[in-house]
Amino acid sequence: MKKLVLIVLSIVIISGLFYFLAYLPEQARKIRIAEIKKGWHVEITTKTLNVRETPEPWGVKIGEVKEGQVYEVVEMNFSDFSRFWYKIKINDYKEGWVANPRITKEYLNDINNDLDISPPTLKYFEETYFVKDIESINYDHLEVTDDKDGVVVTHVIYHEYEPSSDPELHKDQYWIVYTATDTSDKKVSKTQAIVFEKRPSKNQVIDFKLFKK
Repeated sequence: MKKLVLIVLSIVIISGLFYFLAYLPEQARKIRIAEIKKGWHVEITTKTLNVRETPEPWGVKIGEVKEGQVYEVVEMNFSDFSRFWYKIKINDYKEGWVANPRITKEYLNDINNDLDISPPTLKYFEETYFVKDIESINYDHLEVTDDKDGVVVTHVIYHEYEPSSDPELHKDQYWIVYTATDTSDKKVSKTQAIVFEKRPSKNQVIDFKLFKK
């Protein structure tokens, strides 16, 4: 009987130890991550990412973070022209800097960031835009993306006209210059050839020579 009691007592003690050593810390971790996700945070998307003491590629390495991990962001640094640097809270006692390429943004996802950190991107997929007349111009053929909503697209039409006795050198071409502007006044512009069924009047376009200046 005493042996059975000892066995049961051992099972209870082992179960209790498991609860305190494994289950409770895991629950605390999940609660902490849920709290972090309510605010500005990053999710690591590359296999491993170096954590540095300062926001620069040659900064002293103080650790690594791994794919799938989530960290609270303390601040950002924009001094590096090719990378965004994030100061993350690794734990209650340690902070460090991780980098994300400005263009590909392949190392981490930036979530709940109130800053408008990147200029918009603007793409078209055909060399020439064919349109009925100047009033029919729209932006349905464009792909515009940004890290914040509220991008505004505008355009200007330029006319390139240089007559020549040599047909090969004669120029009579219209160009449309799109400009996408985000809420922080960051801009990006792209130029595309445009062909009208009904040519616009002279007062609706700008001399292309002014654009080249």
